[in-house]
Amino acid sequence: MSVRVFLLDDTGELVRFPYARFSRLWRHDPLESLPKSSTRFVCFALAYVQLVDRQPYRLLDIEYPRYQLDAEGRFDQEAVQRSLQAAAKMTEAYFFKPAEDESNVIRAEHRFYRARYKGEFNWKPSPKQREELYHLAMR
Repeated sequence: MSVRVFLLDDTGELVRFPYARFSRLWRHDPLESLPKSSTRFVCFALAYVQLVDRQPYRLLDIEYPRYQLDAEGRFDQEAVQRSLQAAAKMTEAYFFKPAEDESNVIRAEHRFYRARYKGEFNWKPSPKQREELYHLAMR
């Protein structure tokens, strides 16, 4: 499996972004930043590609995270923490077991948490961007 990262630039085009650089941003490496985008939101696309003989075979999934950058152009740690907490709430609500006296209650909190998470920490690509991303990821 391979993870291919793309950055949505100011013109709405998807540009290949090195995974190693994305990883350093995620780890809050002091030597890595996006100074041109400081204090703004940046949109990425993470494409998970299945490989056969080191060649792209199938696109497994695509995530569309959106991160806020701090004044230095690094991922805002408070925003990252909020996104991780929101993801944990979503997962926790999904696996929550109702009490015996609530056996007739249908639990749906995870759906609300998921909608909130997607609305706050993800972006939605246009059909053209989806198609372009598929072709870029499968190169």
